[in-house]
Amino acid sequence: MIEKPSAALEAAFRGIKGVHRVWFNPTTKRLSLWYSSDDVDIIELYTVVKDVGFQTGTATLRLRIRGIYCAGCISLIENVLREVPGVAAAVLNPATEEAAVEYDPQSTDLGRLEKAVDSLGMYRAEPGGRLVVTNKRVIFSGPRKNVSFPVSKILEVHEYTDGLSINREGKQKTEYYLGKFELPELKYHSVWELVNAVINAVFHSSQ
Repeated sequence: MIEKPSAALEAAFRGIKGVHRVWFNPTTKRLSLWYSSDDVDIIELYTVVKDVGFQTGTATLRLRIRGIYCAGCISLIENVLREVPGVAAAVLNPATEEAAVEYDPQSTDLGRLEKAVDSLGMYRAEPGGRLVVTNKRVIFSGPRKNVSFPVSKILEVHEYTDGLSINREGKQKTEYYLGKFELPELKYHSVWELVNAVINAVFHSSQ
């Protein structure tokens, strides 16, 4: 029996801690959620909808925030981002100093979000990104660039103060400068250690 898309959407939310009730109206195509804001990251709710296969009419963008020095900075930055027309949600992770923003691309863009943060005077916003490394692929996603290629094709990895550069093997050697990003694994002291650990694991397992 094939599960209805609406049933799959509702089922996906029921497994999230903090979500108390979910209802999707297929006629109006509106999703209603009752949840605890203390337990749920609203950006995660948008991600669940997209993962199930639905469109939200929004996009997710990540900003690295410089200048954070206290807990009060978090709410101040989140509020100024939420006040930008077209922003549906903004959540700042103090551990990574990265803000995830769910926004309408037709109403706002990266420049307006950066200016909103910069207008506070104490902080600076920069485009962020995310690096994900599996035992097979390196995947980088950012506001201006998306790159994905097999780990086995990596020739060199260079870490700079303002980003990461990866040289890969192909018809011709290609260098990707990825810029800043969030580390998915904090047990590694640097991106170089993270990527090279995966490279070594792949090479050793293939011998």
